Amino acid sequence: MYMSTKEPESVPLKCKNKKLKSNGSRKNANKLSYRDENQALAEEKNAFLRQLDFLNSIILDMKLKRLDNTKVLILHPQQLAS
Repeated sequence: MYMSTKEPESVPLKCKNKKLKSNGSRKNANKLSYRDENQALAEEKNAFLRQLDFLNSIILDMKLKRLDNTKVLILHPQQLAS
């Protein structure tokens, strides 16, 4: 009689244990997917920063060339006539 009362209790405990294990594996999977997502975002951010640095260097180079051309025109106004 004692065994029969324990059996029904053990079945729900086994189900709870399985649920906890599956939740744990889902949490681990979520942690991995968050880690993968964070890594992908970090790589994308670095790519954008490199692209921004490159474009800024081009802008700076163009400004310096324009400044040099302006200096040349000021020093040699005869170039304006041509």
